Amino acid sequence: MATGTSSVNAPSVGSTPTFTEFALPSGSRPQGIAVGSDGALWIAEAGTKRIARMTTDGTVTEFALPATSEPQDIAAGPDGSLWFTEFDSRHIGRITTAGVVTEFATQIGAVPSYGITAGPDGALWYAVDGANTIGRITTDGHITTFSPSTVFSNPVDIAAGPDGALWFTEFSNLNGGTNAIGRITTTGLITLFPLPSFFPVAWGITAGSDGAMWFTERRGRIGRITTAGVITEFESTTLSEAPIDIAAGPDGALWFTHASGIGRITTAGVMTDFTVPTANSAPWAVTAGPDGNIWFTEGAASKVGRLTLGDDPNPKIALDWTADDDVGTMLNAPLVVRVFCSPGLDASAGVTEYLWHVESPAHAVIETRPTRDCSLSLVLDATKDEGVYPTRVDALKGTTVLASAHVDVIVQDFLTVSIGDSVGSGEGNPDRGCAPGSCIDPRSSPAVWEEPGCHRSHFAGSAVAPLMVESFDPRSSVSLLHIACSGASTSNGLLGSYDGIDGKRDYPPQVQQIETALAGREIDALLVSVGGNDIGFSHILKDCAWGTDCVARTAKKLPRDISRLDTQLFALNACLSSTDARCQAMLTKEERKGWGSPIKSLGIDPERVFITTYFDPTRDQNGTQCQGIFFQTVGAGITPAELTYLSDTVIPALNDEIRLAAKLYGWTPVDGADQAFKTHGYCANDTSRWIRTFAESAANQGDTNGTMHPTVAGHEWYGARLFDALSAKLFDDAGLPRLPR
Repeated sequence: MATGTSSVNAPSVGSTPTFTEFALPSGSRPQGIAVGSDGALWIAEAGTKRIARMTTDGTVTEFALPATSEPQDIAAGPDGSLWFTEFDSRHIGRITTAGVVTEFATQIGAVPSYGITAGPDGALWYAVDGANTIGRITTDGHITTFSPSTVFSNPVDIAAGPDGALWFTEFSNLNGGTNAIGRITTTGLITLFPLPSFFPVAWGITAGSDGAMWFTERRGRIGRITTAGVITEFESTTLSEAPIDIAAGPDGALWFTHASGIGRITTAGVMTDFTVPTANSAPWAVTAGPDGNIWFTEGAASKVGRLTLGDDPNPKIALDWTADDDVGTMLNAPLVVRVFCSPGLDASAGVTEYLWHVESPAHAVIETRPTRDCSLSLVLDATKDEGVYPTRVDALKGTTVLASAHVDVIVQDFLTVSIGDSVGSGEGNPDRGCAPGSCIDPRSSPAVWEEPGCHRSHFAGSAVAPLMVESFDPRSSVSLLHIACSGASTSNGLLGSYDGIDGKRDYPPQVQQIETALAGREIDALLVSVGGNDIGFSHILKDCAWGTDCVARTAKKLPRDISRLDTQLFALNACLSSTDARCQAMLTKEERKGWGSPIKSLGIDPERVFITTYFDPTRDQNGTQCQGIFFQTVGAGITPAELTYLSDTVIPALNDEIRLAAKLYGWTPVDGADQAFKTHGYCANDTSRWIRTFAESAANQGDTNGTMHPTVAGHEWYGARLFDALSAKLFDDAGLPRLPR
């Protein structure tokens, strides 16, 4: 617990804020106030037992309630109606913006108190005074109640928090009762945080712009509690009146009512007081209006007041952050996150230092230090330090706070893993090709690969996509584990060991390589390209090129190969997302031999598995099928009939099986390659072609393995499609990185 003392400084609103008061019928005794879905203010009139609607120009319409009603608080509901508590009748009320009233009876003896709010679960939550109860009511009137563990407690106000829970105030003037701030999850789990001061009488509560909850204490203090339960109390040296209600303002500060006026407190704890024109009017409830001003009820004067905010003469700052901007291949490298002002203050403001306060995701304080400029670097470990870091900075001139800002820094290193075959590895596109003419004798100047035995390249679409993610979002970083290997199949490569494209290696199963490299670290995206070698696609091409009537030779074999692929993808799913035992049970005896350690499933969320379909290389720039493909240097070729068979039968059967597996196992399909490549095939002109030719492969990498594989341009298409799929899963609608799971 921390405590603070603040004095009245110059207001951070206009130097001459304007009050306007609008009269309600005499004796109306207005209580709660809220903004409706229609853009008007809605007021609970306890004295006249009515609900009033007031436009921002002061026009009032009233709606009568039953004679036993005494409306207290009011809140906008998720259904577009206004919901309110009733004191005398033990009901929760609903009024549509057209004025239609419905009442729902609560438990016998329970008196709905001052507070009601819309919850994150689509229901309304309310505090039940005198019954030690928090209530929940759905929009169709179904009521559930929950009780804190202490007796003699009076829940008063309630508000939705930034953590997806509801927060409430409670006080007791009896032995055994508590004076606390409570937190209740939408499933009813309650935690109480006792207040440190003697008999503080906590009352109103609201969520602040700094990610904390703010509350009033009738003993003359304003309190702040973080979602981890750290409490700070601010006591004014001039404010003697008891604060009542509190609401977040459009200026980022908190506004509260007290017996003779309206108060304002910044998130740094600086208070300002404004006296309401009508003396002894008893300001009660407060809210930010639809017009950007502060609106409040005056219970004793039967009025509604408006405080118009003028231009802000004081400086403002805001915080943003960036993470490392290079796709990391060293998975244990430090992650540097820089937090900075955007905008900041110019030199004329006279800032002497910026004081930082940073909390870890577990809400432990990890940084409290000053800097000369508005910039702070956090050096973190991407393997264990992901999460939300509440960060605050105060711009100081001596000991005076000129401006403050808060941001929840989301530290997210998106771990992306690429597994699979030649399309996944980037076959046909070495990181550096042979020098001109040198591939005749590759020993003189060989092609350079990221991993020679896999023909693995940074030009692969699965390597391009993480770069695009990194460029898209400066706030997050990306780490890439790229282990796809040319020639690999599901059985020989992903689930079993593999001897590499040159037949000279002994690579462990790719799934096991992931487990060894990551040691259980969460995978944000697994990019998969597999299936082509399972059905022997390269062998079909060779049969067509070198043999006669490859259609007849392969047509009977293709259904069996597709069926075997179906079984292999079933096993792959077990080792990606099921249990260790299930993975082991699905492996063949031969596949198990390749595992040098206990067999473990990756346990990855299926929707984070992104599987690509295969391209169609058989057409020209106009989408017309090639009139045969002839490899002149070796006297071999593929006939038009064979190309038709590839385009109409083999490739669709392969892609249909991949789509089916994605649907069955919940993977994210990255589709469309067959259609996209139909104007970029082998016989397209040089400016349109996305397929490596026989001659290009021989000249560029010293072998013909790259033939019929995507060029750099083709992989850029794959990269762009993967990026679209990744960004939809990794970022929220506001473009911020999704929180680590």
